[in-house]
Amino acid sequence: MKTLHLRTIITALLWGTLSTLHAQQHVVVIGKVQNIQEGTVFELEETTGTGSSKLHSKNTPIDNGKVINGRFVLDYNCMHPTSRHFALYSDSPGFTGRHVKLDFWANQGDTVYVEGNGKILGNWKVQTKAPEQIEWDLIRKATARECEAYQQAWMDYEAYRQYRRDTEMSEAEWDRTKAILAQKDTLRTKNRLLWYKAQLKVMKELPVTNFWMDQLTTIIYFASNRRDMLEESIKELYLKHSDKIDRKPDGKAVREWVYPYPKAELGKPCVDSDLFDVNGKKHRLTDFRGKYVLLDFWANNCGACIDAFPEIGKIQEKYADRLTVVSISLDKVDTWKNSRHQKAITWYSLNDGGGYWGGIAGSYKVWSIPAFVLIAPDGTYHARLTSADIYNGKLEEYLKK
Repeated sequence: MKTLHLRTIITALLWGTLSTLHAQQHVVVIGKVQNIQEGTVFELEETTGTGSSKLHSKNTPIDNGKVINGRFVLDYNCMHPTSRHFALYSDSPGFTGRHVKLDFWANQGDTVYVEGNGKILGNWKVQTKAPEQIEWDLIRKATARECEAYQQAWMDYEAYRQYRRDTEMSEAEWDRTKAILAQKDTLRTKNRLLWYKAQLKVMKELPVTNFWMDQLTTIIYFASNRRDMLEESIKELYLKHSDKIDRKPDGKAVREWVYPYPKAELGKPCVDSDLFDVNGKKHRLTDFRGKYVLLDFWANNCGACIDAFPEIGKIQEKYADRLTVVSISLDKVDTWKNSRHQKAITWYSLNDGGGYWGGIAGSYKVWSIPAFVLIAPDGTYHARLTSADIYNGKLEEYLKK
């Protein structure tokens, strides 16, 4: 009997521990809403800590996140241990998925309370313990009008797109409505730019924290292909806070966006940069002159980049006498150094801190990854390659010449 009693206690303690661990992995959102249709289902998106977001399916009750009598409870199982930034959104009719969302910050195990009226989620009230939320709310409050205009423009665009998709019309009517859709698309982008400009104006008067830097880099990433629209505002912000920005981990990337490297041109000498390995040792592309140099731009969350490593390794080994491979990470330095994929790289693994839009990646116009640049033995920019070129032998054709 004593043995049975002991087993019962041990089992109870084990289940209690597992339940606690289960709760610590979750974020629970409790919502109170008005002017939201009954049955609307809300979902969460988490940021993985590598600069991108992923959605994870939930094995949860059917009413999870569903609005019932103006309230909902959303129990979300976090899949990444460093997740702190979340976004509430809905794919229900009348919503636009992750394009109109409520961003908030929380720790795993937290309960978050939200309160909102209508479908402009970006301005809903949030109650959470995360300190980042305090900073974000200061920006949100000051830019509420611009946020509402942007999210409303997204909803108008999406509603009209669905109308065109679901309505039978003549070819002339199709062309006419296509032009209207293009106007709505332009208005959507314009309003996003106005919202970001408003944020940059507010940020001038706020302290430069890690959260502040994350928000600035988010805006700069969007501005990469729209430089002329936000360049002046970003430069003004940088000049006011340059002494503090430069000391932040992402400061180099911001500075190099404001004062960019020259653009690389095919057939011209390659654009070089100070590149560092995980031990902090400095390298430059000129160090490898005399052989072909393959620049492999990658990031920790890029599956196609990781998948290409074995093939790159084979080519590096086969042409070791004439090729040097340099993988350049676009991740933040800490993310890159701690990546579990480092062990798959048996060649040079370097980072210049410039990220996606600064430093050497900006010089070679690396807007998407994986991306490959081939530098000739004399140091000239020889070719721009794709993943297909790595697999189909085109890279080897260059090396055999």
